[in-house]
Amino acid sequence: MMEVNDRVLEILQEIRKNPTKIALLEDGVFNLIQDHARDICRHWFHDTMHFHAPAFDGTSYSTETIPRVQNQGFKSVSITGTACSLQCDHCRGSMLDPMIQSSPGKFERDALECLDNGAIGLLVSGGSDKRGTVPIMSIIDALKRIKQQHDIKILIHSGFLENKDLARLKAAGIDGIMFDVCGSKETLERICHLNRHPTEYVHMVNDCISIGLPVMPHVILGLHEGKIKGEYRALQMLSRNPPDVLVLVILMPQKDTPLENIAPTPLETVTRLFTLARIFFPRIPVMLGCAKPPGEYKLQVEKAALLSGLNGIAFPLQETIDLAIEMGKKLQIHNTCCALVERSR
Repeated sequence: MMEVNDRVLEILQEIRKNPTKIALLEDGVFNLIQDHARDICRHWFHDTMHFHAPAFDGTSYSTETIPRVQNQGFKSVSITGTACSLQCDHCRGSMLDPMIQSSPGKFERDALECLDNGAIGLLVSGGSDKRGTVPIMSIIDALKRIKQQHDIKILIHSGFLENKDLARLKAAGIDGIMFDVCGSKETLERICHLNRHPTEYVHMVNDCISIGLPVMPHVILGLHEGKIKGEYRALQMLSRNPPDVLVLVILMPQKDTPLENIAPTPLETVTRLFTLARIFFPRIPVMLGCAKPPGEYKLQVEKAALLSGLNGIAFPLQETIDLAIEMGKKLQIHNTCCALVERSR
């Protein structure tokens, strides 16, 4: 068992009841809580740090430690091409542009071509309809055939799906499902143009857990125009029945969108949310995913992830890798999507 002093234990109890209190802690007190977060990582995960560099299309990445992977790795496929009905304010479909442009009718052919070129995994996504659903069920038979006939990992980024569709994905043998969980109905309506409630996505996580479908929800920090709106609530709701992996990403303003010129979410706020996530999810991997603003901000965010006891980072900077080594982390490097982090403890 981990030893926790009375003062830290008292603060942790307050934070679990009201997670927003972590934002109000004085720096010295917060440092104690962040130290505890790193202790959690050491205790449950033996201080192992996972660095992921999947060879997604449109991603140019390499460091001294992690050379560029050309074909072997994960390929991302959009089954709707660049089309998306939601046109969320933070994306407007731009995140589909770098993916392999496919369709339900040609998905299987495109997937097999990726395999022929050495891919070890696929991230299958696409634009959403007005209900917030990517038309994954239109390729369910193809997914099942590919999984039955080939040794390949398949992850689905689905948007909202009903329980019956989750059961079909489980039967098809996919390796995991990902979707965004937002804790603010106002953000869903205003930014995502979506008439849904945050609890629907939490119920979807619970449905996946109940049927044994690996689930890796994403929480976008700063989705509400760079401000923190429902992130605390999202983490608290998910912590009641933890998923397989939690992936944290940070809003990246995209060119030619309504949020193009917003300021990044303050680093201090992001750091405290990282620490909160580690506290709320002590026994599952908590990852810093692909999306994070570039430049000095990215460097400081990745440092915060290390100091807050997160388990891994996608596309890390070399400076981050060097810092992890200085901290005595045991490095593991993968060319897979970070949601497939090893769960061994």
